[in-house]
Amino acid sequence: DKEVQEFVLSAPKLITLPLQDISNTYFNMNTQLGFEYAELKKIFNQYAKLFIYDYKLIELNFDFLYNEMNITRQRLIDYPPILKQSFQQLRTRCLYLKYLKRHQFDPTKPNFVSLKDLCLKTNELFCQHVTKTSPGHYLNFMKTL
Repeated sequence: DKEVQEFVLSAPKLITLPLQDISNTYFNMNTQLGFEYAELKKIFNQYAKLFIYDYKLIELNFDFLYNEMNITRQRLIDYPPILKQSFQQLRTRCLYLKYLKRHQFDPTKPNFVSLKDLCLKTNELFCQHVTKTSPGHYLNFMKTL
């Protein structure tokens, strides 16, 4: 089956994990976070690696992004890698954008910041491509938290 082949190629580590771990993450995302079967299937097909990560991290990121930053569930489904990012880095970057009054995550509005932008590997890239500020300015902001 082509779907199984694509899955194995995209997340080979998943097949080595105990099925119970993957099942628990799936179950918790369904019952605790309210993702429906079709949404979980889309997430799984798009980014199966998410199910490798600790559910507590996924839950922490979901809670912060959905409840505090008002990012829609659909946006999270459309870019699931955001749910496995370092919570501290994600929170700091969002708060920095808020501080700069650039925390626009709605793609229909001008100057929006994509979820992919929040996941840039280094703070230097984040500052250069997203905030247009110096890494030093960002570092000074981090010291205030």
